[in-house]
Amino acid sequence: MLGHRNPLWLTPGSKIPVRYDPADRRKLVIDVPALHERELETWTKARDADRARAEAVLAAQQPAVEASAEDPGGLISPHSTGPQEDREIADLEALEKLDDLHRSGAISDDEFAAAVKRLGER
Repeated sequence: MLGHRNPLWLTPGSKIPVRYDPADRRKLVIDVPALHERELETWTKARDADRARAEAVLAAQQPAVEASAEDPGGLISPHSTGPQEDREIADLEALEKLDDLHRSGAISDDEFAAAVKRLGER
């Protein structure tokens, strides 16, 4: 199944592919394989956009991760009790973002497992 939507879900004004009998053009049928192909294209584009957003988020976080590894005290918020709490909060937030990306399909099971493993190794 391609995502959660039914590819035959049509609304007023929807353009749908049809096939007709060349001998009798009055005989029309909906081109279901073409609808499935269109749904696959839509799903693929959405997945690729989600993956690009995920990669941008991870790339944006990389400098902060490297900085915290070099200077653990550099990212302490004024409300925290110390570097350990800050790291735990950052790890929790990163896990939540990874979970969202994984659930949306932007990252695969293997990518998710590898990212969680990297977080645990920090």
